[in-house]
Amino acid sequence: DAVNQRARTYREESYEARQSTEMKRSVHLVAAVMQAIPKTESIRQGQVVDIIREKEIPDGPEDWRLPEGTSAEGFLDHLIHQGILQPIGKSRLICPIPSLRTWLIDQVDD
Repeated sequence: DAVNQRARTYREESYEARQSTEMKRSVHLVAAVMQAIPKTESIRQGQVVDIIREKEIPDGPEDWRLPEGTSAEGFLDHLIHQGILQPIGKSRLICPIPSLRTWLIDQVDD
């Protein structure tokens, strides 16, 4: 039990370290985007940009908006840089850690 608890703690600390300030501010947007992305299948980059645009509420609360001065494409680049999504080939992406996807979705209590 102690080993499992320690592993869970380290995993959550790792996930927390991947979550940037921008992602924390846009936590509902991130969760909605991750929920729309397939758990284990790849998706085209353009589709992810479309999902970001679809899920964002520009006039809504900060946690549903893109960070100030950031485009949907820029936000996608940020998610890739943070290791949330990983490029596969020229134009496809996958979430390399399915449990990270779930953790990001679970950051909202709605």
